[in-house]
Amino acid sequence: MIFGQTRQMPLNTFPTWKYLMVLFIIIIGGILALPNIFGEDHAIQISDKNGNPITEELVVNIDQAIKDGGIETKSFEVEGSRGLIRLVNPDDQNEAKRIAFQFVENHSKPEIKENTVVAVNLAAATPKWLADLGFDPMKLGLDLRGGVHFLLEVDMDALFKKEQERAITTIKTTLYDEQIYYKSVNPRELTSVIAQFESEELQERAFAELNTNALEGFTITDRSFDGRYELIFNITEAKSREIRDFAIKKNITTLNNRINAIGVAEPLVQRQGANRIIVQLPGIQDTATARSIIGDTRTLEFRMANTRRDVGEALSGRVPYDSELLYESDGRPILVYKDVMLDGEHVTGAGSSRDEKGMPQINIQLDGAGGSIMAKESGDHVGDVMAIVLTEVVPIFKKNEYGDFVKNDEGSLIKIDEKINKEVVSAATIQTTLGRSFRITGQFTPQYASNLALTLKSGSLKAPIYIVEDGTIGPSLGKENVEKGTLSILIGFVMVLIFMLFRYKVFGLVANIALLVNLVLIIGVMSMIGAVLTLPGMAGILLTVGMAVDANVLIFERIREELRDGMSPAQAIHNGYDAAFSTIADANITTAIAALILFAIGTGPIAGFAITLLFGILTSMFTAIVGSRALVNLIYGGKAVKKLAV
Repeated sequence: MIFGQTRQMPLNTFPTWKYLMVLFIIIIGGILALPNIFGEDHAIQISDKNGNPITEELVVNIDQAIKDGGIETKSFEVEGSRGLIRLVNPDDQNEAKRIAFQFVENHSKPEIKENTVVAVNLAAATPKWLADLGFDPMKLGLDLRGGVHFLLEVDMDALFKKEQERAITTIKTTLYDEQIYYKSVNPRELTSVIAQFESEELQERAFAELNTNALEGFTITDRSFDGRYELIFNITEAKSREIRDFAIKKNITTLNNRINAIGVAEPLVQRQGANRIIVQLPGIQDTATARSIIGDTRTLEFRMANTRRDVGEALSGRVPYDSELLYESDGRPILVYKDVMLDGEHVTGAGSSRDEKGMPQINIQLDGAGGSIMAKESGDHVGDVMAIVLTEVVPIFKKNEYGDFVKNDEGSLIKIDEKINKEVVSAATIQTTLGRSFRITGQFTPQYASNLALTLKSGSLKAPIYIVEDGTIGPSLGKENVEKGTLSILIGFVMVLIFMLFRYKVFGLVANIALLVNLVLIIGVMSMIGAVLTLPGMAGILLTVGMAVDANVLIFERIREELRDGMSPAQAIHNGYDAAFSTIADANITTAIAALILFAIGTGPIAGFAITLLFGILTSMFTAIVGSRALVNLIYGGKAVKKLAV
């Protein structure tokens, strides 16, 4: 039997598909990295806090007002619930914000005045054709580019008011159950409750009963004067501190949940002082959306609608004592009972989707207790209308002409008024008994539904928070230090290129090309996945450059050894790449394991370093082993080479 010979490919040649694969990866990496060369524009962002669309007319008018103020603008754009006005000079950003804020504050339409948010922003200057393909520039960390900075203040007054209300309810209930008559039980200041009685006997009975079943965290003091008999209930210092600490911790947890849900890498959320929280979001561009989600203090309540009384009478001022007149999202009035059937504390999950008609809806999941309450109440009210009410307490603080809050000598905001907003986002007839999972619909936009679902899912705040300061922040090390750090990295990179070129000649040129491709691929991969580049991350990139050079040095020195042992140039190249592969792979795999561990358990700068190191290892192995080999094969493969420039 005669067998045909298998045709062997010449040494140091790749099949066509492998060359095309290398070329394809390089092109894709280049396109992914391309948006990073266009930089960013300083801009003023106009948006609606409820996610409603922003009209082009409003953005055009604000753009014209900024121009009339002597500030040159580059362009404006409107997309959904956001409008951007790009500026020519970055130094004009604060003044442009002031002009835009004053325009909104003086607007004749109340809905624009109340719902429009003006914020400074950094908008990517990526060309439209790249943006349409979904390619975005790499996000930079706070130490390189800055990001969004919020200083939040927790409204402790509202927290202690709730504690007062709880104490008043407990006192009244206890006295009623024990048939102890009282004249009044009222709040006094923020940390006290005062109860008045007709006689000393009633005062003593109340003191004995309430002291035996003492209010947790309250001290009781009795006093009598001018025929008045009173009991004073004061919150203890330990209880006050406990309330404050728990509120701060709960709010920090909720804020972390919200920030994680919007996909911010390496955020900073930490306490500052007695009642403030710092939030820093590196690389974030959409400041208004972040502001609306972080600062959302709305609470969710399920109530039954009062359909037994005429809404027309309520509109004329005759509102039943047990109900209140509210309005749905589209402006229709509705009577709703004051009693709350279920509140947002029982919501464990929420998400937005579309119903069978393509309209936005919110899917809600309740905990076990909430599901039981909902099943009972909805079962008792089949055929009745259930309303979903959003309540928001909006404090009104004093502002200066730039729209920034004015503080007192202690650094706290100066509160001048308070406004309570209530909105019925959904009112529908209960068709059947509801359980732990159900959906609500209403006249809201997809963005509004998404933001509301995110707020409900991430949990409610223990106490309302107010944004004291917000804006973009610069590099933490200062612009000069960042420039020097970047320059040192570039100098190191160039020196490596020069060394490789003079040390290994043509092969050094191949290594340099591979290094440049490696850098492009790292930037492209990080841009694609939305990773945040920090200053330690830049150090990680430089380390991978050194590792990539090390791989090439191993290969080239092995080729030299093969040549000294008398191997032909073609065989030396083949043996050099094949023999060095296992050593390079072992070294990179062990480093990659270390990088994975750092990323898994590290935070902040450590995680930033680990992520760039990990991506750098993957791309450097490709460029040093496959990429440089493909280029060497193109130069020397299939040719009768007598001498190598290595």
